[in-house]
Parts: sequence; C-alpha cells; structure tokens
Amino acid sequence: MAGAALCGCNHNDNPPTEVRLPIAVQYVPESVVFDRNDEEAKELYFPWASKFVVVNSADELPDDPFGFPKGYTDLNFNNTTLLIEYEIRREVYVTLENRFVKNYADGKYQWYKTIGNGYYDEPLENEAVLTRYAIAVDKLPEDAVVEAWTSITAVGWDWGN
Repeated sequence: MAGAALCGCNHNDNPPTEVRLPIAVQYVPESVVFDRNDEEAKELYFPWASKFVVVNSADELPDDPFGFPKGYTDLNFNNTTLLIEYEIRREVYVTLENRFVKNYADGKYQWYKTIGNGYYDEPLENEAVLTRYAIAVDKLPEDAVVEAWTSITAVGWDWGN
C-alpha cells in the first residue's frame, strides 16, 4: 500500500509589510498639570499640543517648557535620531509602551505609543496635562517620513465592582 506525504511549505518571497526596529533609548515622559483657565499657562503650553519633532542634532532640540537634560543633549547624533511628541490630555499617563517600525507598504517610519491613562479620584475639571514623550532610534535617512501614533488604554478603571 502506497502512502502519500503532504507538505505544507510556505514559500512566500514577498517582503514583510513592516519590520520592528530597535529603540536605543526610551525616555521617561515628562508632564505638567496646568489650569486651562490660566491664560499665561495656556499661552505657554497650548502651542505644544500635538507637536511632533524629528531631531538630528542637539541644535535642533526645541525650546520647550521642560528643557533638556544631558540624557538628550549628549546623544551621539551622528548615529542617532531623537523623536519627540507633545500631547495635551485630561489624564496623566500611568503606563507606556513604545514600538518603532519601518512600514514597507508606504515607505514610512512609524512610532506607536500605547498609553495607559490614570484617573484621579475626582475628575479633572479645569486642568489639562502636557506630556513630552521621546525615544532615540538609529539614525534615520534625511528624507525619511516619520509618523507618530498614540493609542489609549484604561488603567485602574473602576468597572463597578
């Protein structure tokens, strides 16, 4: 009796759609809580909302409200690119996961942040939170198109227990 052998081989020669790239440094986010009714605070913080900056030299660091300690200024920008994003929310971050990929479908580099928001005992009414997120990655080409994406997950949510 003859037997048949079946082989299920995947000979997919197509390149991957995206490849996860290493992150050299993941910086601890910095945040400031401010009163949204304070005109001086609004003038200082609101211009930073949703700003995204690609930094390839220490001279390109923005003059932001937080300032930059040596961990930022002493990077070797000959082989490193710094990505910085600013966001204003009504919650404070509790957890953060960073992922950096090269998307071959559209040729872009993409920084994905998953933020776990924390909730105060009492909801923020007039306050807002400006947060600076930053990662350092291997030097990107000068013509690189880089995007930053954020997703939110609930941390410490009271589900009615």
